[in-house]
Amino acid sequence: MYVLALPGAVLAGSEDGCKIKVGEDFVDMITAPADWGTDEWLAFGAVGAVTTGLIIGGDEKMYRASVDSPDSFPYSIVHRVGWLGSWYGKNDINPLITFGVVVGGMWAVGEYNDDEYLVRTSAIAAESYLFTGAISILSKFLFGRSRPYTGKGAHDWRWVGRHRRDTRSFPSGHAASAFSMATAVAKRYTDWWVQVPAYTLATGAAFQRIDSGVHWASDVFVGAALGFAVSTFLVQRHTCDDTRAGVGGAAPTLVSFGFSF
Repeated sequence: MYVLALPGAVLAGSEDGCKIKVGEDFVDMITAPADWGTDEWLAFGAVGAVTTGLIIGGDEKMYRASVDSPDSFPYSIVHRVGWLGSWYGKNDINPLITFGVVVGGMWAVGEYNDDEYLVRTSAIAAESYLFTGAISILSKFLFGRSRPYTGKGAHDWRWVGRHRRDTRSFPSGHAASAFSMATAVAKRYTDWWVQVPAYTLATGAAFQRIDSGVHWASDVFVGAALGFAVSTFLVQRHTCDDTRAGVGGAAPTLVSFGFSF
């Protein structure tokens, strides 16, 4: 049953794959590994290897550098780039404000200019933000990892049920949400002047979480990978025969957000 309709644009009479149905998309995304090929499994293995390496040998060193020598190389890069995300990472409300401004702004401009490509991009970004948020929250509950500032170390995992703010470290929801929006835009608009600012700002938001001492480096890396992966899946799933700056003058319709499984 459809419970929400978000204004968006698709080609009138286009194939069903162009229409965004949240329930179906989420199920297909979760079950996608069953159809992965060699490239996808290699990418997954690489993310897992880097994450394991950070947990074993990088997280503690990075956190000590943030406390003892924030101006040392290479941590100084994290510190300086993290400044770009200082507002985004200040609290849990600012990412929602950013989402409203960025995604809502894209939708509004797209509707005003009859730019169906931009409106569909905003719909994909919204769905990606929703999915990454849901997965991040569930993961935080399942893993129960202590945050750096608690002093319990990088290997304090208290698994299912210990759901307090101090144990919501893995993965970083801020990094996931930032990269979900950045990737949705960058994958749909491949000009360097779109991609570079998008990923730079997302990286700043991610680095800020390390610099502020609320996340381990591995939390941020997994969060960024999550946001990138979810958006990439959705962009590939919902890229139809539309073109940038409008689609042949076709009248905008609604992208239906459905929870029909």
